[in-house]
Amino acid sequence: MTEYHRIPHAATHLIEQVTEHRKSATYQHEGDPDGFDTVRTVSFDKGTSKWLAPLLEAAEDQPPVELLAYLREAHEAGLPDVGARLAVRLRSELGLTYAEAPKDLMRLAYPLDYVTLLDSEARANGIDPLFFAALIRQESFWDADAGSHAGALGLTQVIPPTGEAIAQSLGVDFVPSDLFRPAVSLKFGANYISGQLRAFGNPYHALAAYNAGPGNAQRWAALAGDAPADFAEAVDFAETQGYVISVMEHYAHYQAAYR
Repeated sequence: MTEYHRIPHAATHLIEQVTEHRKSATYQHEGDPDGFDTVRTVSFDKGTSKWLAPLLEAAEDQPPVELLAYLREAHEAGLPDVGARLAVRLRSELGLTYAEAPKDLMRLAYPLDYVTLLDSEARANGIDPLFFAALIRQESFWDADAGSHAGALGLTQVIPPTGEAIAQSLGVDFVPSDLFRPAVSLKFGANYISGQLRAFGNPYHALAAYNAGPGNAQRWAALAGDAPADFAEAVDFAETQGYVISVMEHYAHYQAAYR
């Protein structure tokens, strides 16, 4: 019988590779009394993705007991993005609905990382930290190294021109690579989504603005009003429609897991 604390050697090796690779990517800057540049000891860098694919592939066809072992190892190694992907896969393999899944499994599938920064930036901008966490999970799956074909970067997937505008409004220096720094990405993402929430007064509209721009969100809101189902139907960008629905579903799961 396989013990939960024992996993295949290949999995251990792959997880160690990811962990060691990320240790070299900590961004620390001295002399910042506001903690703007403070991040956790183990962070991410732009070379990590090549290690994730073989790790997830190695877990692809594992039975639930082995998948759980991979998941536990990733969690203990401080890899929440890897653990979240494995937790989602484990829930599916076990045939559990979200309502049936144990809370501990849901917390692994919907993790909270950089907790102090997440909480402080969310609250400073008047937003629920769990709502902000749901946005991050959809944007980057908690991978601070994430980049999109559209040029969006980091945990909150801010594009450099938007980052420049936010930096100017905050009165801070900025270069695009700063968006890979979790402290910067969280500060800028919270600033931007909070601005959209204030402008629209509706989380569905605000998320659409975050994903597709305020102009498009205004157009869809004018067509549909405030009803979530009507608004989602009015969104004529498939990516944005899926994005809005997914973030709100993630938010519900985060609330169920942590409250």
